[in-house]
Amino acid sequence: DPAWEYTPPAWPVNKRFRVELSAADYAGNQTPDGAFVREFIYDVNKPSTTIAYPSSAFQNAGQAAVFSGSAVDWVVNASTEAMSGLAPAGIEVQVADPAGNTFNGTGFASGSFWRPALVTPSGEVTDAVLGVNITSAANWAYPSGADLWPPVLVQGSTYTVRVRSLDRSLNLESYQQRAFCYD
Repeated sequence: DPAWEYTPPAWPVNKRFRVELSAADYAGNQTPDGAFVREFIYDVNKPSTTIAYPSSAFQNAGQAAVFSGSAVDWVVNASTEAMSGLAPAGIEVQVADPAGNTFNGTGFASGSFWRPALVTPSGEVTDAVLGVNITSAANWAYPSGADLWPPVLVQGSTYTVRVRSLDRSLNLESYQQRAFCYD
């Protein structure tokens, strides 16, 4: 059972690749052409996220009930580069209170809790070869699911909303943030 290895070259960034493997045994039997083919996208760009709401420095109860924004996975030149797209459920939100505690779905607690956002794709193509939808852009909103937002917020206190996105190549952006005073 001979072992083999392959040292890959320095990959050109943001490109699509096709790899085909073949083998032959000592008797000359060879795998059929195309039997072991894989395609993949080598994506190095981190996605970018924006916060639309909260939009002002002061938010009342109604305004602080829902946060939203958008996210994109990107390339510099779409005609010659490839992107892996935003990961399904790849947008997360963190809300911190003035003491630095973060919202865990039911209340503020010590620790770094990131909560899933509701993601609505706004730019998507189906990649028949990879068998996935590649989402280039999406809108997000929070809360989603079973989170009990908003908890009791303290009048006159400043809260910080953070959001970050992940793409299918596991590139995680540094978070974007916006603070507001609950009024």
